[in-house]
Amino acid sequence: VLRDEARVYNLELQKQVLILQDILKDEEESLRMDREFLCREVEELKLSLEQEQDIEKETLEIQKQTEKELEHLAQAEFILEARRVKLLRDLREIYPIRAFPDNTFAIRGIKLPPDILDPAVPDEIISAALGFACHLVFMCSKYLAIPLRYRLICNSSRSAVQDDGNGVFPLFKERVIDLKQLERAVVLLERDIECLLYTRGISFSPLWHMLAKLDQLFERTTKGGGINS
Repeated sequence: VLRDEARVYNLELQKQVLILQDILKDEEESLRMDREFLCREVEELKLSLEQEQDIEKETLEIQKQTEKELEHLAQAEFILEARRVKLLRDLREIYPIRAFPDNTFAIRGIKLPPDILDPAVPDEIISAALGFACHLVFMCSKYLAIPLRYRLICNSSRSAVQDDGNGVFPLFKERVIDLKQLERAVVLLERDIECLLYTRGISFSPLWHMLAKLDQLFERTTKGGGINS
């Protein structure tokens, strides 16, 4: 009997050992899989870190390149502005503007009265002054790279202003010219002048004489001063 019990007990122990061995194998396999998973995670983490470092290097390189480009752009803007100042100074010598105490202004020695319809001023004088002003505004627009709202047609004392959709208005005075059209042309020319001032960020009064506004443009652009200073 004791032998039988011992045999049964021994068999039971063997079964337990086999079960434990199977459990151990499963645990070892699970541990192996966990290690492989961790190894993959570590490799992916290393790869992510390397990629992040590469991105940081690329970002720094882009920042450096951007800073260089901004420096070059600033230098180019400085050179361009200096060129504009020189061109406007030359233009100012060609078309000098002079103010008089009676609120009249002259361009190239030709007075332009506040009232262009003043019968006391010869038509030829008004036409010549407006022709000079028209060409001066056109050249300022070109040198400052500022597009004008209304196209100017420069033709000396027979200049004009084009208002798209509304026709062409004469910037000269003579008997056959409709004075209302002339007044409209002067208004459009003044708007072009104000466009230049607005774009350059230069303050002015809408009540100023046309040539006073142009003088302000010259003063603030070439000297940093102006009528108000």
